[in-house]
Amino acid sequence: MTRKRWMVGLAGCVLAAFAAVAMWRAMRLPAPEEADQRGLVRWLVTRDLEEEEVETQNRLLARVEAELRTGVDLASAQSELTPEQFQQLLRNADILARRWFAGQVDRYFGQPEELRAEFLEGQIDELQGSGIGQSLASLTAEAGGKPEGVSGTGGWTKLSGRVERWISSFDEKNQSKARRWVAAAQSALFLRTVRGLFRSPQFD
Repeated sequence: MTRKRWMVGLAGCVLAAFAAVAMWRAMRLPAPEEADQRGLVRWLVTRDLEEEEVETQNRLLARVEAELRTGVDLASAQSELTPEQFQQLLRNADILARRWFAGQVDRYFGQPEELRAEFLEGQIDELQGSGIGQSLASLTAEAGGKPEGVSGTGGWTKLSGRVERWISSFDEKNQSKARRWVAAAQSALFLRTVRGLFRSPQFD
């Protein structure tokens, strides 16, 4: 009888161990580059990315960019999240957007000075054509605010307060570079707007 009870107890322990492993696998977050859309949302609603390593933030940013390029709107996940989870999503989106912004500045100043204007045009084309801009604005919208696109100078103006907060978190040298990039981007967008007006039918 004792042997039988021992076997039953052992079997129960084994089953409990398997159940624990299965639960751990279900709860464990996938590697950022391997995460599907649901796994990516889990990352953004269950972790505070401010506490993650920079390398992890960069890997998540690359994965988020890949999703946004396909036209996926991560903000649409709001209907499946609790208010607390959605607020965490917005906080993490802001962290990744700040890192994205810093990366754009670094890419621009990594070019020879005589090539920066042309490179900036490419950055703007990429931002507008990939859908990243609209998704970025949607994800980083203030709570209760209306998301704004960044297709023109008006869109950049709507994001200016948030961008200024990102810049203020940089060191002095990078603050200067970031403000120069913003000024160059705004000038390029303004020129595009003017050229578009002169190409309109009323000027034909």
